[in-house]
Amino acid sequence: MSTTVSVALLMIAVVASLISAPRAIAEPLYLLSMAVGGWPVARAAAAALRRRSLDMNVLMTLVAVGAVGIGAYAEGAWVLVLFAVGTSLEAMALERSRRSVRALMDLAPAQARVLVDGQERVVAVDAVLPDDQVLVRPGERLPLDGVVADGCSSVDQAPITGESVPVDKQPGDTVFAGTLNSNGALVIRVTRPAADSTLSRVAALVEDAQGSRAPAERFIDQFARIYTPLVFVAALLVATVPVVFGGDFDTWLYRALALLIVACPCSLVISVPVAVVSAIGAAAHRGILIKVAAPPRGARPRRPRRARQDRHAHPRPSTVAQRCAHRWPEARTRRWA
Repeated sequence: MSTTVSVALLMIAVVASLISAPRAIAEPLYLLSMAVGGWPVARAAAAALRRRSLDMNVLMTLVAVGAVGIGAYAEGAWVLVLFAVGTSLEAMALERSRRSVRALMDLAPAQARVLVDGQERVVAVDAVLPDDQVLVRPGERLPLDGVVADGCSSVDQAPITGESVPVDKQPGDTVFAGTLNSNGALVIRVTRPAADSTLSRVAALVEDAQGSRAPAERFIDQFARIYTPLVFVAALLVATVPVVFGGDFDTWLYRALALLIVACPCSLVISVPVAVVSAIGAAAHRGILIKVAAPPRGARPRRPRRARQDRHAHPRPSTVAQRCAHRWPEARTRRWA
């Protein structure tokens, strides 16, 4: 919400500048957009400083403060608001991926028909215990894992096993929560509680994979931990050394702020986690389960090996024979080939 308001204020300030509105109108709008969009960034920067750490939030906050100090309100507002937009897009992408995981859990119904002394009783799935019998009618999804106690039907298990064709079930067969009962009523003897169902474990695995860190993420974090202080030191030198030798303070401060903006590693720090989490969520939505956000230990891409050629093998493929079907002209067939 704050990012949207800051973008709107920035656009109003830009329009005011384009129509040559007085500075008393345009500059407060730029400052207000910086305050609204940069407040979360400033809080994150303060938290990083309390941890004695320099990160991209600290750099962007310094850029904004420096821009205000030299009167470059428009530049500071653009930098801070665009950075806020980037972090908001990151949060949106992460939330969308988490929603795709929660959608897995939505496949299983929240209630089940439990048979008690031959009578149906609708209860929450969390209250169903192992060895309880559950009735599943045609067209309904199975609420829990279990074994077919009575009835025959076909069950669509695509969300769990990926099978594209419904599987016939009869007494004694195993069924899973979240699968769809097709054409017959089934009485299921529950074998696992709702929290331990196959569907719940799949969702938990995907969440764990999203929370794990890929090697690229660990590398980017280590890189940024070393690179960001170096950028800060370089900008500090740009802002002070030329001034000591007689340079204009405002000019070199502006150039130091430009260095902070250009050299900030925010694109790397934001893009890698978003790419990993979004990929895991998209894969889960398509039925591909990724357990850990890293390749297996020892997994390395192998180069294709060239097959050995013996003395009788031809080094290049050659045409042995040709034949035209359906009486096509031979010349046309060769031309198309």
